[in-house]
Amino acid sequence: MKKLISIVLVICVLTANITAMAETKEVEGLHEKLNAIILENNFSEEQIADMDAQFVEEFNRTWPGMLEGYKALGKMETDSDEEEYEYRLNYERPDFSCGVKVTLLSVKRNYVKQYADVNSFKYLFSKNEFWLVPVLEEYDLSGKLIAPTNETFYNTYSGTIIYSENVEVIKNEEYIKELLLEKNETKVEDIKIFSFQLTIPFLYIDCGENEYLMRFYEDQIWRDFLKPFEPYKLYPLKDVVNELSKGSKFIRQEKPTFENEAFSLQERGLLQGNENGLDLLKPLTRIEAATMLLRAMGESTESEASVQTFSDVPQSHWGYGAAENAYSLGLIQGVGNEMFAPDEPVTSTQFATMILRAGSYEEFNWEEALDILINEGILSEEDTTAMDLFTRGDMAKIIYESMEKGLF
Repeated sequence: MKKLISIVLVICVLTANITAMAETKEVEGLHEKLNAIILENNFSEEQIADMDAQFVEEFNRTWPGMLEGYKALGKMETDSDEEEYEYRLNYERPDFSCGVKVTLLSVKRNYVKQYADVNSFKYLFSKNEFWLVPVLEEYDLSGKLIAPTNETFYNTYSGTIIYSENVEVIKNEEYIKELLLEKNETKVEDIKIFSFQLTIPFLYIDCGENEYLMRFYEDQIWRDFLKPFEPYKLYPLKDVVNELSKGSKFIRQEKPTFENEAFSLQERGLLQGNENGLDLLKPLTRIEAATMLLRAMGESTESEASVQTFSDVPQSHWGYGAAENAYSLGLIQGVGNEMFAPDEPVTSTQFATMILRAGSYEEFNWEEALDILINEGILSEEDTTAMDLFTRGDMAKIIYESMEKGLF
């Protein structure tokens, strides 16, 4: 009997220890990444008060027309203009405790399935982000209201709709941690809120080797395709995209990777890989473009220049030498105000311009740079149509063909 009691006690102790371990287990990066997308964690009370004042100012500007419309449609909710104003203002007023950061996908979302299949969906996020306060009030990253009359509104507006109950789930760190631990994930590299199109919001979680999505609510347009995925649960991103792709051709297009050209450059010691291999679907940055072109030309990517040309590429930056040498050779210019914008994506036209400068083309219209490469037989028109999102693979194609044609 004593032995049985001892065994029971041991089991109880082990169970308690296991439970305690599970309760104390953390997901690295989760707290920081969640905080980064919650508005009230990124602004002071004074800044939020200013954001509210901006809303009231914009509301007052449009109120006369709104009031006239309510009267014409017989939609008055109160007995006087003054009462209607207070009612509508309080009804429309943003609740900043529910504000979240929304990230837009790049303009070319048609490669969504291809990128999801190879765990590279993160490359499709643009740097275009804004704060969304349920349901539709939008502020830029500095806290300035993006009003419908503002031209920026039409360049950033996503149509994403987030409700306060959705935000409550996002802010529930313990719940999200449980979902991640169920997937055996213990580290988070990034978290974003985005929409594929129209009003379909998702929470995206990048765990390195795996990417996940959580949907928030039922959407009429995508209802049939989202049926397998319950709201507020985590699913592999690839599974969700595969299901959505059955109802949309726009996310099923494939982008050429130009593997043969890339492998050839790698064999010549010109193209280096990273933890993802040659990573040919990764968008190319301005500093990477400058570095790669200098290597192809046989020019140095190191510089001993003591005078710094660009304020955003200091001597401590890994690409300092490339930026200085590419500039001194006339291959690439800054973006103004002594800035190089090293991490900004380079476009196909910009890279074609760099190539022509490397090939000693003295006078040409940079807007026609791609057409010149087509005329030189370096690219086909079909090639250029798939370079709307310019990648390492696209770069490899242009450099390889330019070298084969003896352009430099």
